Formats: sequence, C-alpha cells, structure tokens
Amino acid sequence: YQRDVDDAQKDQMREETEAERARSDYDRCMSSSSSSSSSSPCSSEKSRYESQQRDVDSKRSRVRSAQDYLRSARERVQRANESRGRAREDVANYSRRMREEPATIQKPHHERENYAVEIRSIDATVSLKLRAEGLVDKTTLLNDETFPLVIPPIRDEGWLARPATCPARGKRITLPNEETLRGELVKMTIATLREKVQAMYESYRTKFLADARRLEASGVPEDAVESYVRYLLTGLKNIDPKDGKQIGEFLRRTRGFGRIDLLGGL
Repeated sequence: YQRDVDDAQKDQMREETEAERARSDYDRCMSSSSSSSSSSPCSSEKSRYESQQRDVDSKRSRVRSAQDYLRSARERVQRANESRGRAREDVANYSRRMREEPATIQKPHHERENYAVEIRSIDATVSLKLRAEGLVDKTTLLNDETFPLVIPPIRDEGWLARPATCPARGKRITLPNEETLRGELVKMTIATLREKVQAMYESYRTKFLADARRLEASGVPEDAVESYVRYLLTGLKNIDPKDGKQIGEFLRRTRGFGRIDLLGGL
C-alpha cells in the first residue's frame, strides 16, 4: 500500500508537470495571438491544457484513495500488534501459572476436634477514703468520702498441647502477678488523690477571684487588689488568658502592680 501511494504520487507529479507545461504553452499562445483575427485562437492548446488538468485531478483522486487504503492497512496492523501483545501476555500468565501450580492439588480436610480450654481471670480493687478541711476556717471539704478504684478483669485462656492432632501446640495462661496489680492500684490511687486535691485547691483559688470581682464592683479597689494578687500568686500558671488580661488592666489602673508576668519571680 505504501508503494501504491508512492507510485500514485509520482504519477501525480508527472501529470502536474505536463499540466504546467500545457498551461505555459496556452499562455504563450494567447500572448502571441492577441492581435489575431481568428475567433478561437489557441483552441488546441486550451484543449490540451484542460485535458492535462483533468488528468491531474484524476491522479490526485487516485493518491487520496491510495492514502486511505494505506491508513486503513496501518490501523489493521496496529490492531493486530495489540492483539498479539495481549496474546503474549496471556501465554506468559498461563505459563507462570503452570510453573507455580503444583502437580497435586491438596484439598483441605476439615474434622471436628474437641479439646478442653481453661479460662482464668483476675481483677483488683481498692477504696480511697479522703477527709479534708480548710487550714484557716476549718471548713470540712471532704468527710471520709470513698472513691473506689477498680482494675477491670483481665482474662486469658490456655490449653494443653496435642501432638499429631489439632491443636498441635499448647498455650499457657499469662496473667499479671499480684505485685504488678498492686503497683497499678498505687498509681491509680496517687492519680486520683492528686486530681481531688487539685480540684479542691482550684475551688479554693477561684474564691479569691470571685471576691476580687465583687469588691471591684462594690467600689473597694484596695481590697480588690489584695484578692486579685492572692488569686495570681496561688496559681500564676493556671490563669485563663482572658482573666489575666482583665486583672492586668485593673492592676495598672489602680497601680497595684505593674506587670503580672513579674509575679512569678516573687
């Protein structure tokens, strides 16, 4: 098909050359016979030129037809190459499966087996009893309040080995010892005690803030300054930024303190 296109293009070029030559002869004839009295001068040259032009159009049509055949043939070749590529992939996949697949396929065999399983669990509890009162006013904060601390049950299971049967290997029960449980209970007790003490201390601190705001609203700035300073000094790192900004502005107005951030060095 490519040779057909090449041959058709050569014929087209040859016919175009002949047509160009015929057109030149016709133009030359027309130029030299401008003064002729004949009614149809250069008729033979004109006929030859028109005939050559029709041949050129025919050759061009033949080139287009050959190119269409060539394009269709190339598409068929491309499809054939793609099909060949897919076929080669299939062959490679089947060959790999044949190499990897055992000659004898083992089928799983299921059989019911009964065996004893031992289940054990362990847990631990302790009760924390707290009694607390204020250092100044002796107000009772906690009156032998009990806080139960519990380690949830820890469960494990085990069974004996059964050689040549299922399960072939055994499993030992693994549970934490008493020392480990006591250690965990001590950690829980310390954390709970710390949490309760911090909560009571924070409640104690917030009273200074409430008293300071009440005194500020009542027009007693000197007493409000003292309560604000007590609130700051009893927990400078635990102050809400909004409260810190409001307290700082108040202390600057009343000249109680210049900068709150310097209180940490007192």
